[in-house]
Amino acid sequence: MGNRDERYRGDRPRRPRTEEPRPRNSRSGNSYGSRDERPRSSRSAGSYNGTSRARRVYPGEEERGRSYMDDSNRRGARERRELARRKKRKKKIILVVVEVILLLLVAVAAFGFFYVKNLWDKVEKPTDFRREEIQTNENIPESVKQAKEKYTTILLFGVDSRSNKNLTSPGANADTDIIACINNETKEVKLVSILRDSFFETTEGKHDKLTDIYSKYGVKEAIQTINRNLDLTIDQYVTVNWKAVADTVNMMDGLDLELSSAEVKALNNYIDEVISVTGLDSVHVDVNDGYESDQVKDADNLMYHLDGVQVLTYARIRSVGHHDLTRAERQRTVIAAMMAKAKTLSLGELEDICETIMPGISTNLSLTDVLGLVLDVGDYTMGENTRIPFDQMYRDQEDKGPAYVYYYHLTDNVAKLHEFLYGTKNYAPTNTVQKISDYIDEYRQSHK
Repeated sequence: MGNRDERYRGDRPRRPRTEEPRPRNSRSGNSYGSRDERPRSSRSAGSYNGTSRARRVYPGEEERGRSYMDDSNRRGARERRELARRKKRKKKIILVVVEVILLLLVAVAAFGFFYVKNLWDKVEKPTDFRREEIQTNENIPESVKQAKEKYTTILLFGVDSRSNKNLTSPGANADTDIIACINNETKEVKLVSILRDSFFETTEGKHDKLTDIYSKYGVKEAIQTINRNLDLTIDQYVTVNWKAVADTVNMMDGLDLELSSAEVKALNNYIDEVISVTGLDSVHVDVNDGYESDQVKDADNLMYHLDGVQVLTYARIRSVGHHDLTRAERQRTVIAAMMAKAKTLSLGELEDICETIMPGISTNLSLTDVLGLVLDVGDYTMGENTRIPFDQMYRDQEDKGPAYVYYYHLTDNVAKLHEFLYGTKNYAPTNTVQKISDYIDEYRQSHK
C-alpha cells in the first residue's frame, strides 16, 4: 500500500500532514477541503474533493438534459423502467380480474340463496310455537348440554296425511318416528327409530301411544313428549307425508331393496291403498322379478327394483316379522338407501326433487340450518342404526283396546340411548324419567 501520505483519495494525493493547518474555506485549488467554484460540466476527473455527496462525473459525460450513461446502460435503464411499468399494470389487471370473479361468485351465491329461499317458502312452517318454547326436563345433565354443541339432532316424522295439508296439527298419525343424530365433526349420521306404539307420558301427565300423541296434540307435543321420556333436548323436526316420499323415490328412478317372498306378498296386499292415497301410478311386484346380488344379507331373499309407491308400501309392512319393530327397521333401510342414491344425483336432479316435494314437508329448521346441512351432504356417512326400546328391554302386550309397547325399564333404555347417540357412559337419567319408568312398570303389571 505504501506510505500513508502517498495514499490516494479519489484521483488526488492526500495532503501531507503539517504543523500549520490550512483554512478549510481557502480558495486555492490545491487546498484540502477547498470548494471548487467551477461549473460542474467543466470539472475534471480530479475535481472530486471528498466532501461533496454528488455523483462522481466521468470524462466525456454531459450534465443537464442528457443521460450521463452510455448507450448500453441507457437501454438497460429503459428496460428496467418498462418492466416496472408492466408489473404495475399487470398487478392492476390481476386485481380487476379478482374483483370480477368475486362479483360473479357473489352473484351466483345470491342467485343460489334466492333460489333456495324460493323453494323454502313452499315448506310448511309451524306458526303456533317457536323452537325456544319446546320443553325439556329439568336438571338435564351437563353431558346432554355438551352433546347439543357437538351433535345436530333432528326428529323425523312420517305421517299418513292424505294430502299436503295437516302435516303437523292434530289429525295426522305419525307412523314413522326417527331420531337423526349428525356428528358435526365426522359427519356420521346415526338413526334411532322410536316405536310408534311406545307407551309415553305427555307433558300434562297423560299416557298414550307416541303416534296417537302426535295425532291428538300435534308436532310440538310429540317433540316435548320424546324429550320428556328420553331425557333429550331436541328442538328441530322434519315431517313428511306419504306422497313426498313416493315422489322422491320416483324422481330418483327407484331404489334397489332386499325383500323376502313374504314381504313381496305383503307389499302387494297393501299397495292398492297406497296408490289410492298418493294418487300415483304403480303396479304389483312380480316375485319372479327379483335378482341375486352381493348386497343381499339373507340367502333366501332377492333384490328388487321398486318405484316410489312400492318403496313406501314396503316401509309400512307390519305383518311380516315382529310387527312395528321390523317395520321400523325397514324404514331405516329405506332412508339409508335414499341417502346413498342422493349422492349419485346431479345438482339439477336434486333441484327438481326439492321443487316437487317441498309442499309435502313441514319443519321448523331455518333456511340457514338447511343451507348448512346441504353444504355438507357430500360428506355424510351412514353410521349405525337401531331402535328404542332395545332388545330384551321392552314388553309388548295386548290390552283390552290398543296394543302398547312398554319400556322395561325406561331408565335402562334411556341410559343405553345416550351411550349410542352421544357416547355417554353410565348415563344417569333425571328424576322425571325415573318417575315415568316406575309408573310404566306398575301400569304394565296391573294390565297383564
